[in-house]
Amino acid sequence: MVNKTVLAMVSVFLAGCHEIPDAKPTEEQKFVGAFRTAFENRDVKGIESLVYWNEVPDDLKQDYLARIKAVLALSGNLPVRGVSLEPIKEESAKKEILIHGRAAELHPPATHLLRVELTGKSNFPGGSASGNVEFPVGVVDHKIVICSQVWVKTDTDR
Repeated sequence: MVNKTVLAMVSVFLAGCHEIPDAKPTEEQKFVGAFRTAFENRDVKGIESLVYWNEVPDDLKQDYLARIKAVLALSGNLPVRGVSLEPIKEESAKKEILIHGRAAELHPPATHLLRVELTGKSNFPGGSASGNVEFPVGVVDHKIVICSQVWVKTDTDR
């Protein structure tokens, strides 16, 4: 009787295992996981590998990398409470930004924000007890990437 009960329990358990066909991480889960690992390790190269650099001029690339390094330095060794990928509302998406007084735009256009929630005392002025760091994220060829920036073309550039 005991063997039949154990066999029945194992059969139910194994039948339940077949109900999980999508055990593979999604593209979003892989991206968020890779970013979180890089951020927690303060790995600039790891974050850099997730940024879309196609058509980005070197001056903007260096500026963006400097800002990534600054964020990592200011966040110190704060533990990461969570990393989430949240859709941007169309009306709140920034089309252009100013960098050193010159217009630039996100490349590719942002569809989501990658939000990093930090806890503890930071190296930010005032050393807040918690905070968020956000990175604009878009999709290129079905691949999730951190948006970089390109200069906005003016009439004289065309």
